Amino acid sequence: MDEAEFFKSWNKSSTVRHQTPFIESTEKDFYFFQVVTLVSEREARIVRRFRFPMYKSYQRLYFSEDNNLMLEQLEGRKVQLYEWFGDSGSTKNGVFQIVKRLHMYPYHLEPRTPFLTLNTPCFERYIDFNDEIEAFVIIETRTQKQIAKIPRTALFMNGKETPVLMMKRFKWMDSRFFKYITAGGIERIIDTQDDFKEVGYNVIQDINTADDSIRHFYDSFPPFGPADVSISLDIIQNKYKSA
Repeated sequence: MDEAEFFKSWNKSSTVRHQTPFIESTEKDFYFFQVVTLVSEREARIVRRFRFPMYKSYQRLYFSEDNNLMLEQLEGRKVQLYEWFGDSGSTKNGVFQIVKRLHMYPYHLEPRTPFLTLNTPCFERYIDFNDEIEAFVIIETRTQKQIAKIPRTALFMNGKETPVLMMKRFKWMDSRFFKYITAGGIERIIDTQDDFKEVGYNVIQDINTADDSIRHFYDSFPPFGPADVSISLDIIQNKYKSA
């Protein structure tokens, strides 16, 4: 694939004078990708087929719940947003075209997990921490503009916790609601479109919210066993061969 067809001209620019742009200085190859959804223990479904560059350095790809947006994390805390454009007459085959380089993305707040926690499932919004006003805020992804300030009554900071630690107990439920575990072990469900009111709560027993070794309190699932991994790979490989 011709790089000129894939990369936007501004994507090749550098913010530092005389500095070689990342995509020109980093070795890469274009590969054929497939996004596969596991429908059940024995059924897999291919939902996206596309070509995309794979860099020799750090690179992670994440997909929105409807697989129409993709977030790419690269070396040097570079984060880019892509949008899906399907080929004529096909919902599976197409291309992810770059929408925006997210210069202000709060990469430092993201817990080190295999999934994204700051973004809503649709990827249209994400949470950030504004140091100037010392409060969490909601950012619109495409414009990177602040659209709401989260009041302390909804996401309370006790002065002893850092925003990074607090994000380990935070999770978006959808584009409207998020849930959060307080330092005292109370799970609160907050409605961001109704004055950040609490719409539900739950007391979580035997939880140590100060345990810094836990990567994320909501998604710290136990690892797959060898049998689980083997079954999942067999499903995907068989589906790939028959595609």
